[in-house]
Formats: sequence, structure tokens, C-alpha cells
Amino acid sequence: MRVHVVDLNSSKYVAKNDSQDHGVANKESVSFFKINKDKDEKTPMKAPADFLLPMSTKMYDMRVKGVNFCEWNEEFIINEKAQHLMKPNVVILFEILEFNPLLVV
Repeated sequence: MRVHVVDLNSSKYVAKNDSQDHGVANKESVSFFKINKDKDEKTPMKAPADFLLPMSTKMYDMRVKGVNFCEWNEEFIINEKAQHLMKPNVVILFEILEFNPLLVV
């Protein structure tokens, strides 16, 4: 499963609060890797993200228990102030992903 925090007004991921804001300094808490196209080998570079990145759970194989539902006993923390997330235009989407078990090595 993947969790997204989206702003419905802009149809984009919710932007992070300013790191200068007291109580939340999360500009450095999440980052992503982008490809450096200047080099021939395309090495990944760590770059700061200015929005809340999607979070993913671990894979769940329903065949192990032989049931028709998934159970995740995982927690996630969104490092933002509650009033920034609890707006009418902000939604938290839970995307259920399917994968091909033949690709699991």
C-alpha cells in the first residue's frame, strides 16, 4: 500500500511547511534521488524534497495466511503540524498496489 498526502486545489502533493517555523523542522527529514544527466553513468544524487513524499508499506502476500484480506501492523508519521494537514482541500489517499509475484526474487 502507498500513502499520499495531496492538495485537491493544486492536484499536487502537499508542500512542506517552512523549516524556520518553530516546532517543525522537517526540510531535511525526507529526500529523494534524482538522476544526474550530466554524467554518462547517470549517478543518483541526494536532493531535498519540498513536498511530502508518498510512503509505502511492506509487501503483504495474502497466500501466506490463505485469507482474502491484508493486514498491516505498521505506523507512519507525517512530520507536519496538524493544522497544515487538516484542511478541507487536503486528502490522505491510501493506494492499494498489486505486483507480479513472479518478479519477487
